Amino acid sequence: MKHALIAASLVLVAGLGAGCGGGDDSGSDASADASESGPATTAEFCEAYTSLATEFQGKQPPSDEAAVAAIRKWADDLTQVGPPEEIPADARAGYELLVGTVAKLEEGATQADIQKLTKAFTKAEQESSNAFGGWVTETCPLPTPSGSPSDGSSSSAP
Repeated sequence: MKHALIAASLVLVAGLGAGCGGGDDSGSDASADASESGPATTAEFCEAYTSLATEFQGKQPPSDEAAVAAIRKWADDLTQVGPPEEIPADARAGYELLVGTVAKLEEGATQADIQKLTKAFTKAEQESSNAFGGWVTETCPLPTPSGSPSDGSSSSAP
């Protein structure tokens, strides 16, 4: 159970709280990278977003170093995919805050370092981070744990 909590906390830390104050517009680079190939579809974005949880699902909790390295790779993958066109403006601002902040993490950073960054949020950054977290939670549900049978209860009956 602890490994599931670690994976979930990584997604929550990265998705709902990885940002810092200062008004640096680092996130605009993320949009520029993704725009070269056109906007991502929602499915492409969700696949990239949920990949972090999928990576740790069913495994032993990672070390701090491995967790932060995975978060950094995950944010880079999100940058490469880019947000879909239909993401609301406030959620897009949260996305850009997320990938911009994670990109600033230095080699050897810890999960505690990420958490420290969240304490520097401005009110506007908290709001955009929360908007992104709400949008992505609704739009990109996390995959079910591996080994769990699909119960089919969510499928539509004729």
